[in-house]
Amino acid sequence: MVLEALSTQPDDTDFDHQWALHNTGASPHNGEPDADIDAPEGWDFETEKSTVLLAILDSGLPYDDSTDQLTHPDLDAPNRYIIGIDGMFLPPRFASRCYRNDPPDNLEWLAYKSVIAVAAINKDDEQAHYSSYNPGYEYISLAAPGGEGISYDGILSLFPNYTSFAHTDSMGYLWGTSMAAPMVSGLAALIWERFDQEDAEGIRTILENSAEDVNSDGFDEELGHGRINVYYALAPPATPQNLTIDGDVGENPLLEWDANEEPDLEEYNIYKKEGAGNWFQIGTVDVPDTQWTDVSCEIGTRFDPLVYYQVKAEDFTEQESAASNTVFTRVEGINKRIDEYAGLTAEIPTIFTLKQVYPNPFNPSTTIQYALPKTSDVLITVYDLLGRTVWSYEEVAQSPGLYSIRWNGLNDSGKQVASGIYLISFSTPEFRAVQKAVLIR
Repeated sequence: MVLEALSTQPDDTDFDHQWALHNTGASPHNGEPDADIDAPEGWDFETEKSTVLLAILDSGLPYDDSTDQLTHPDLDAPNRYIIGIDGMFLPPRFASRCYRNDPPDNLEWLAYKSVIAVAAINKDDEQAHYSSYNPGYEYISLAAPGGEGISYDGILSLFPNYTSFAHTDSMGYLWGTSMAAPMVSGLAALIWERFDQEDAEGIRTILENSAEDVNSDGFDEELGHGRINVYYALAPPATPQNLTIDGDVGENPLLEWDANEEPDLEEYNIYKKEGAGNWFQIGTVDVPDTQWTDVSCEIGTRFDPLVYYQVKAEDFTEQESAASNTVFTRVEGINKRIDEYAGLTAEIPTIFTLKQVYPNPFNPSTTIQYALPKTSDVLITVYDLLGRTVWSYEEVAQSPGLYSIRWNGLNDSGKQVASGIYLISFSTPEFRAVQKAVLIR
């Protein structure tokens, strides 16, 4: 997904030089469009917590040749704050000296969930020439822009000491994994700012699941899970598009929709509404599937009531998208017109009537029958003994006839209600009647 529009335009005269943050493919760097970390798109989601502090130290970790292990004490200090998150380590050139040409047999450091090895990419979304890896050793976790040279291909940085690479008196171009790793560190801090319940391992999971796979199909040795993406890591999923419903009379309704593009998408949540009732979640579909069948009902005829469906997407941070477009159909089994009053030879009821619910007592459902002598708006409401609305169903301009509706002992949120006595109200603009029903679990 190419995110063209900036949500936040920084007040920075040199922003056009920051291709790593927002790469348009235009001058001065002329890179591949969207070969960036989508930083501006994610800035709208920061919460400005003063408790999140970020510090970056560009140094290596000691390595003990005799034990084939890293020896830095911070690796065993889960409460050590390296970038503001206990136990989160993001060494810029991790493993480049020790493992570039002669990787050890025992990669013990991989056991540390808080160690993240970062590769570098250039302005064209390719692995930078200096970004090391070892074939057969999958220790690279993520990639971030590191540049490829000291001109516009590099990363504009604050380094007044390197005047030969200068862009201004205080900024110049550098390249290296030392440029890439701080971007991962910064995103980790933003994630913790937005999802402060996460620990180091949880933040690592968000980083990896939200990365864009730019090198190959799936995890690879060179760039790991792919290039980090600020927007995907922080923002809720996009709204699912083009929801449709299909099926013939007597079949279960089939829902289908277009797949979302976010790499961190986990599932789709299916929502349903019966008549004028409230929306409730009825199902979940794991990614990458994009269809779902409602086996709880069958498609009916024009005399049957309407049900409505929507789909929402959910990502690994448990953020949910806005609802898709709404689709609807008529289904049997909720509010059905009884056949003896559906034909031309049947007599139309002469009075409004609420018949005795059956069975009563009931478990798990009971049937409510009512008669309409003329076209009317209808409202069926179930109350508890405190007068609180438990469940409701509404029809607008329902034609004359005898109808049967089933209440399955659920409230308007789709959850089971407790055993007890409930009041069932049938009302039209001209008539109202109430009955008691007993639910026994």
